[in-house]
Amino acid sequence: MASKASLLFALSLLFTACLARQRQQQQDQCQLRNIEALEPYDIIQAEAGVTEIWDADNQQFQCAGVDFIRHRIQPGGLLLPSYVNTPILAFIERGRGVNGVILPGCPETYEYSQDQQFSGERRGQEFESQDRHQKVEELNQGDVVAIPTGAAHWLHNDGDSELVAVVFFDTQSYNNQLDEYHRRFFLAGNPQAQSQQHQQGRPQIQRQQQQGRPRRQGQWQGRQFQNSGNIFNGFDAEFIAEAFNVDRDTAEKLQGQRDQRGHIVKAQQGLQIILPQQTRQHQQSRRGSSGPFDPRQQHQGRRGSGGWSNGFEETICSLKLKENIENPSHADFVNPQAGKISNLNSFKFPILKHLQLSAERGELQRNAIQSPHWTINAHNLLYVTEGNLRVQIVNNEGNSVFDNELWAGQVVVIPQNFAVIKRAGEQGAKWVSFKTNDNAMIANLVGRVSAISSLPVDVVANSYQLSREDAQSYGCSDDLAKVNVRCLSGVVNTIRRKLSQNQMNIWKRTCFSRWLGCKCTGVDSLLIHVMFQHEFLTKLNLRTDELYYSIGSETLRFGPKEFCLMTSFRFADWSEPISTLNVKFKDRVLGGARLNCKEVVKFYVGDLSGVEDDDVVRLSLLLVEYDFKET
Repeated sequence: MASKASLLFALSLLFTACLARQRQQQQDQCQLRNIEALEPYDIIQAEAGVTEIWDADNQQFQCAGVDFIRHRIQPGGLLLPSYVNTPILAFIERGRGVNGVILPGCPETYEYSQDQQFSGERRGQEFESQDRHQKVEELNQGDVVAIPTGAAHWLHNDGDSELVAVVFFDTQSYNNQLDEYHRRFFLAGNPQAQSQQHQQGRPQIQRQQQQGRPRRQGQWQGRQFQNSGNIFNGFDAEFIAEAFNVDRDTAEKLQGQRDQRGHIVKAQQGLQIILPQQTRQHQQSRRGSSGPFDPRQQHQGRRGSGGWSNGFEETICSLKLKENIENPSHADFVNPQAGKISNLNSFKFPILKHLQLSAERGELQRNAIQSPHWTINAHNLLYVTEGNLRVQIVNNEGNSVFDNELWAGQVVVIPQNFAVIKRAGEQGAKWVSFKTNDNAMIANLVGRVSAISSLPVDVVANSYQLSREDAQSYGCSDDLAKVNVRCLSGVVNTIRRKLSQNQMNIWKRTCFSRWLGCKCTGVDSLLIHVMFQHEFLTKLNLRTDELYYSIGSETLRFGPKEFCLMTSFRFADWSEPISTLNVKFKDRVLGGARLNCKEVVKFYVGDLSGVEDDDVVRLSLLLVEYDFKET
């Protein structure tokens, strides 16, 4: 009896040690000192397209427990049916297509009838034989497709341009009990193709890290992929013939041993696929409709969580498997001057509750910034689809692990709780993020509900060694939606460098005295909206150059006098013809020259040694006005 207890105790210790070692290895993977922008590592070519593969052994992917690939399917191309050991989120970056997901045990509810609509070139022709299959979905740009673990799926490009789909795999999902990599099991064809190392256009530092590193034995990697086949290839042809009740020649075709087309094949004469009567044009018109929003048309949170949801509105066979993340109704944060961010979580897309994943679509205009933040409960894979982003990522030690440009087609992993800030380039930027939680939450560092602004003033003052007055203004921001304009940091720095000590003292005597100390000076659209709400017409004065506002019991006036008090400018008599106006500032500072805004900026950054200090400050105010208009 004692020996059995000793054996059980030893086994328990061994099991605990193994778990601790696995947990330590997992933690070690996230001790990232340097994160890099990643590009495809391999290219798998096929008859009607290519698949670009990122290196799953990269430490970033190992830390987050994810994998990532990109399909480029030519018109008429068909990605052969297959299934994967992990849950999948796919994003349609460009093009259109038809997608099918086969859910085990579900009925074949799409059946041929005389008036049925078909997809492909033969749409509308007579269908000579009986056809019945599970439901299919038409895909458009911006669609997010959710595929459960082990569900067979296929994708066909029925458009006239290239279909680009990026695919995210959660390899650490509790549903993946195979290993730490995603493995694809093909149901058809002979998915072998020429694998080329993607050396051109890849950063030199990435190539250096890849040299001399042992390659994993995954199905999607390197030469191992060339020798792979579909799952029927491993069965005996006689067994297949008996199971399908076909002859041996047909069984060998199922094995696909002589098929050299690869994993993406050219569909002959298009595909006849049964589709609902609702056309893609009708779907797009609904998606772009600006009519009244009916909440009953949307999923109201998780099943059973209230609203119209009763817990039985979706079964496994009627699950909604796609949602367009670019639908305006999904926008969570919008700033017309800066951009917008849309989140797709389990409240909007219930199947994500089962997959434990979510997605984010972001768009920033030129030089706009997304305020610094961290993701509380998920890793984040960020993929840029358009333009470029300047991204900075900081770890728990306060060290920068990434500070670089991220261009279209590149990927970076932002580990859980690592702080990040993004700024768009001159052409703006768009991205899609995949997150390892169905309801990923972020915490902002700047803004009205940020971690800093929510602290008591004295806590901020003592934490950052600030005066109480400065602590109250800390985090001055324009983030209605955690998306900010670029805070006019360029003009702020220009003015700071330009003003002498005496000129700075003059500046501080104006109502803009604290403007140069603000972290963000963008136009506050909420404030403008409130101003419009409180404006009223009055009979006190019928002048057209004055505005009146009602704030509580007070009446406020804003006209030329108030403008002059704020800006130090002076108004001339408007009754005089424009040619006779005595514009002293223009004559004195600009020599009477007629300059446009850009020429004023060029004049400002030049030599102003002969200009009076008061006029330099006035020029600074002009520069502020110009920059506001630019943003």
